[in-house]
Amino acid sequence: MKNLLIFTCTCIMLLVLPLNSIGQSNKTKGNSANAQNNGNKNGVCNNIQQCNDKNFSATEDDDLNAGEFYNSMNDNAVNVVHSEYTGGPNFARAYFGKSAPAEGVGIGARFEAGFCAIEAFTLNNGANLSPQLFGTFTAAIGGGLNTVSFGVVGGAGGMDSTVNIGVYGFTHDLGGAGALNYSGFFEGDVFIGGTMINPSDKKLKQNTQELDKSLSKLNKLSAKSYTYKTEEYSYMNLPKGEQYGFIAQELEEVFPQLVSKNILPATDERRTELPQHGAVEFKGINYVGMIPIIVEAINEQSAIIEEKDLRITELEDQLDQLLVRVKAIESVMSLDGSGDTDKPFMKQNQPNPSNGSTSIEYYLPENTGTAFLKVYNTSGKEIHSFMLNGIGYNKIDVNMRDQATATYFYSLFIDGIAVDTKQMVINRLD
Repeated sequence: MKNLLIFTCTCIMLLVLPLNSIGQSNKTKGNSANAQNNGNKNGVCNNIQQCNDKNFSATEDDDLNAGEFYNSMNDNAVNVVHSEYTGGPNFARAYFGKSAPAEGVGIGARFEAGFCAIEAFTLNNGANLSPQLFGTFTAAIGGGLNTVSFGVVGGAGGMDSTVNIGVYGFTHDLGGAGALNYSGFFEGDVFIGGTMINPSDKKLKQNTQELDKSLSKLNKLSAKSYTYKTEEYSYMNLPKGEQYGFIAQELEEVFPQLVSKNILPATDERRTELPQHGAVEFKGINYVGMIPIIVEAINEQSAIIEEKDLRITELEDQLDQLLVRVKAIESVMSLDGSGDTDKPFMKQNQPNPSNGSTSIEYYLPENTGTAFLKVYNTSGKEIHSFMLNGIGYNKIDVNMRDQATATYFYSLFIDGIAVDTKQMVINRLD
């Protein structure tokens, strides 16, 4: 099967080149018509009646042009060819070009100019004209032989050019109520090989304000996974498969400025080459506009994290200080001053001196054998003996009211061996 490329040519595809002589060797050969205007209004026919049924054809093998038209008038606005049709109620074409060669590439029309190859306008100044206007309408419809179809091809370039624009689109806002203006409207995917650039120069902006509370606003959003109704809205060429994003109505409650109302215009029923459908109103999201909001939310979150990190550092320092103090306390309470609480020990009795009633705290680790606390006078005579029970920290009350004012000693015995000894003072006031 032959591989052909179908191009539908418009103003934005045509090459803008210096005007040179066209068909210099084929002005009058065969049945070709050469109309040259040197002051007359019409070079070929003076009115519509004279132009009816006029055909121009080239029969010689070396003819390239079936018809050539020239206008050498020195005027501000000169038309080499003026074609006009105001007849029927439907599609009226002032110019129709067709090229269908058996081999090669067919081009319906080619225009070369020093400024604009095609200047196309659609004017609707009457109520009876079409509700839809097309400055340029192009379509590439394959017939089975093509492998790639281009509806519009735009290109620009020049050795001395400082700015080259392949396709330039703009809209005119004439103050229509609720008018939607799109410089480009695409039904389907859009591929950009370069970079998409948004105007962001400071000189273009006013009322600049800092964003705040972006994080709390983002926390109100809920991302969704979804699929588009591609069968119901097949003419919109919506993406297929699982998608990720937001619901416009939900986003509008938090960021209304990022949600816009849009409309897919209804198809002109007379344009049978297009899928027929009614107008579709829908809401869209400016996802690019969410980038600065997300950046500011990240900054807010970073500030919160830094504050918490500082607080954590302070708490860690306090914890280190507490651990030092705990170890110091354990060292005081331990038998050998090393802070080892795996050994049994006892504290100084409180109060000391006492009037005969005093308390002694002690510690017995697990797997401690038989424990006793015994009280002696300075002569070494045992006065009291208490069997100690319970693992861990405990306290025992000692009654020395029946003893005289003097210094006494008390010892902790584990399995009959004294592991700790301290002294107490009894001061009887009666």
